[in-house]
Amino acid sequence: MTNNIQIPNFNDPNRFLSFTALFGMTDAIDPESGLEWQCESPGRMNWHAAQSYARSLLLAGKNDWRLPTARELETLLDRTKYRPVMREEIPFRDNLSYWSSTTFGADKNNAWIVMFDGAYVLSYYQTNEYHVRCVRG
Repeated sequence: MTNNIQIPNFNDPNRFLSFTALFGMTDAIDPESGLEWQCESPGRMNWHAAQSYARSLLLAGKNDWRLPTARELETLLDRTKYRPVMREEIPFRDNLSYWSSTTFGADKNNAWIVMFDGAYVLSYYQTNEYHVRCVRG
């Protein structure tokens, strides 16, 4: 009997894809940052609901998920492009806008989002709704 499981080549720049193809797409570790990312976004919600969702998330047997900082979200960008998008090897690659945990300085009613359709990092009211992708690590 032949075993069809393929072990990913960890020297391959697309190793993210190899990993998720082998184990499923619930979470994936970014080899550049070491952060573990939730692969499926639960959808759009306001910032406070996003914080609550992250605190209650149980994924891949782990319960220490949180909203990423604006800087952590930016690590997913391909900065070699003129208008950066998510890096090619990211298995959950899209062009949506995501909440960060980072509030806007002294104005605690605003928080930063990262828009992956052109690498915009902007501050918006926490009552607005944007997508959520949790992280741990």
